[in-house]
Amino acid sequence: MPSHVESQICRTIADVLEIDVSQVSPDQHFVNDLGANSLDVVEFVMRLEDHFKIEVPDDAADRVQTVGDLIQYICQLVIGPCEAETKALVAVASDHAGFALKSAIIRHLTKGERKLLDLGPAKPEPCDYPEYAVKVATAVVTGEAKYGILVCGTGAGMCITANKVPGIRAALVHSAYEARMTREHNDANVICLGSRVVGEGQAIEAVELFLATAFDPGDDGRHRRRVELIDAVEKTFAS
Repeated sequence: MPSHVESQICRTIADVLEIDVSQVSPDQHFVNDLGANSLDVVEFVMRLEDHFKIEVPDDAADRVQTVGDLIQYICQLVIGPCEAETKALVAVASDHAGFALKSAIIRHLTKGERKLLDLGPAKPEPCDYPEYAVKVATAVVTGEAKYGILVCGTGAGMCITANKVPGIRAALVHSAYEARMTREHNDANVICLGSRVVGEGQAIEAVELFLATAFDPGDDGRHRRRVELIDAVEKTFAS
């Protein structure tokens, strides 16, 4: 998504809460992490309406619970949902075993005008997958990229490593169905693939669906509640 839109949203949140903008990141929950209340969220929305000259539905404040939710919502109103998806920056990396499949995925997504950040390796020489998993995970949690794609022999090592980084919800995926469901229900932000497990076509199909699917909090908010429980577990063991 355009950096100026995200930057303005973060500045607006910081101004309303009277905190430094460096304290605001997409993965933060308004109530649990920033201490905001429902009136604060309404104020965020009103200020952004004025700045971007947009009209936000009255119930919008009830739909957004994280900074990332608000960024995505406002971005879609400003530039449109289709463009918002195609402009999202995706960080990609592999180890030597996943290099060929990573290269194929990059070629495919580049044709579709996806904005990609190739974090290596540059050649299919023996290397250690944790190094590259951390690079992609860091890009996602810092907001440099919206999503991450990791490829190794089975995808398992990449997935295990990425999930050690706070704020990452990496999913090991073997099919388009799994790719869609982990976005809809788990709000996964990194997809992990095994070059020795899935074929090129199958992997590309899964990646495309992963990137095109939005998180669905559920009619009763059950999926969001469960993602918040995941985040709570992470915070418990980090303390």
